[in-house]
Amino acid sequence: MSQHTPGPWTLSNGWRPTLDVVDTQNVYGAPPSGVVAKVVMASQDGIYSEERKANARLISQAPAMREVLQVFFDAYKAHPERLGASSAAMRHFEAARAILRALEGV
Repeated sequence: MSQHTPGPWTLSNGWRPTLDVVDTQNVYGAPPSGVVAKVVMASQDGIYSEERKANARLISQAPAMREVLQVFFDAYKAHPERLGASSAAMRHFEAARAILRALEGV
């Protein structure tokens, strides 16, 4: 298993985060305690980007997505007959394997 900060991760507005968070305000300088990632939400003109907000939400769910992917991979590997051997199922299995290997740094 990878050595990432365990989830759950949450979004923070940057004011005194106390948990493992994706910080959306304190993006310059050293991160406050508990920050696992920084996402710039506003451009230099102060306009918040919907794309940046979506990126922050996606990043904050990374540990949960990794866990779900690992469960799928392990279940399919242990009982491939349950999902069948369709080409789509095999593509998804191989994609899961590739993503999990990338997350492990392999």
